[in-house]
Amino acid sequence: MLLRLHLHPAREEAFPITADWASTEGARRASDFGRDETMSKALIVETIKANVEISGVAATRLAGEILGALRDELVKEGRLALPEIGSLTVRERAARSGFNPRTQEKIKIKAGAAIKFRPSVSLKTDAMAGLKKAKRKAAKG
Repeated sequence: MLLRLHLHPAREEAFPITADWASTEGARRASDFGRDETMSKALIVETIKANVEISGVAATRLAGEILGALRDELVKEGRLALPEIGSLTVRERAARSGFNPRTQEKIKIKAGAAIKFRPSVSLKTDAMAGLKKAKRKAAKG
């Protein structure tokens, strides 16, 4: 697979990334950065820098391009499938009535959109295995 990153309108740099780039020796995954860190653009940039030999600026641009492409696809198509992760779908929400819990006053809630995530079977399986492992570890000590 060849991943292209547009750094400048007149120039295009390409980074060859093989399918097994994350399994190579010395490669770091997001989980290697600590359990208390949540997934963020900065964490994605650190993962890219640790696994692909590019500068920090290029890794930041690459992460931004990837996240932007994912966002654009979701907005344009209303659905985004991430292999081995799951799919995101935009759902319309109809206008409805509700109430203010503090004052018990009825209010109108505008129509809008919500994004629904449906995890893949492999993600569910892996997450369940991780949960079981964490429970066993907690029980030990």
